[in-house]
Amino acid sequence: QAAADDPEIARAAQFIMIVPPDMVGKSLRQLDLRNRGNINVLLIQKPGEETENIWDPDTELETGDMLTVFGSKRAILEIFHLQK
Repeated sequence: QAAADDPEIARAAQFIMIVPPDMVGKSLRQLDLRNRGNINVLLIQKPGEETENIWDPDTELETGDMLTVFGSKRAILEIFHLQK
């Protein structure tokens, strides 16, 4: 069965993702994850800092940031470049 047809991949899930290089230097507003893939960013953790809620969509992402995201596995895997 192809990964794209796998119902498990279509289910909603929560992941902790390391910000990929193409997202570094961009704000959450610029990335527009909610409209691009119906992905919600719940938390951000910057290296050496406490995890915090995201209240400002203009928060700029940096190398090493980790995001707690919620959405369909398929959309998360595609947008974070873990599935073709």
